[in-house]
Amino acid sequence: MTARRLLPLIAAGAALLAAASIVLALGWQVARDWLGEPAPSERSAAAPDARDPFAALQPIAAAELLAPDPDFPSAFVLLPTVKPSLFCKALGPMGLANPSFQGGTPPLSSWTCVTDLLKPVDGDEAAVSSLFVSARGDDPERIETLRIKLNLLDESTAPVAKAIAKDLLRKIFWGFGFPTPDAALSALDELRDSSFRESGVRYDLRREFGAPRFNLVIAFPQRLGAGGEGRFLPQR
Repeated sequence: MTARRLLPLIAAGAALLAAASIVLALGWQVARDWLGEPAPSERSAAAPDARDPFAALQPIAAAELLAPDPDFPSAFVLLPTVKPSLFCKALGPMGLANPSFQGGTPPLSSWTCVTDLLKPVDGDEAAVSSLFVSARGDDPERIETLRIKLNLLDESTAPVAKAIAKDLLRKIFWGFGFPTPDAALSALDELRDSSFRESGVRYDLRREFGAPRFNLVIAFPQRLGAGGEGRFLPQR
């Protein structure tokens, strides 16, 4: 077959290939439209920058996450939840004698818990050092106040009584699941009048007038706020 006769066949084949390419392109376009798949150019424009994990976020969301200002600087509140009768009973294994629980008569929900005197040595309670613990609350699941009473009437046993009081405070707070404030332990050790607040809890150590008797009274908050910043107390 001569070259002159091949030319029409070559031209016809090229036309068929061009037509097939157009049909194939249209077919892919229809498929993308039906599947909702973006075109390559659109896909590259819409894809977030892989190097920036926040690129796909809305500006307001990114600003919230990347804001340089810290959250409201407030302290968490220590709000122990207990079953009062079990809390009172647990004071016995801690070394306190005969913890006595008294619940309020319904519909009252108040309660009290008081232990007997604990003396490092035997002797007249009016002459030797001693201590006891009491607690009360107006809610069936809350402690309102906890009191450690120290009667340091004998100088020779006063250090032992103080050490016992500090150990009891550590054990009680360990039961709450919170660390014992160092300031409360120091106040018991030094027996200085003091008043401070930590994590929403108020601590007061006072000497009774005219006698070497001391009361450490710990007042717990009874409830959290409604929400947001109101749920926390400012750092003091």
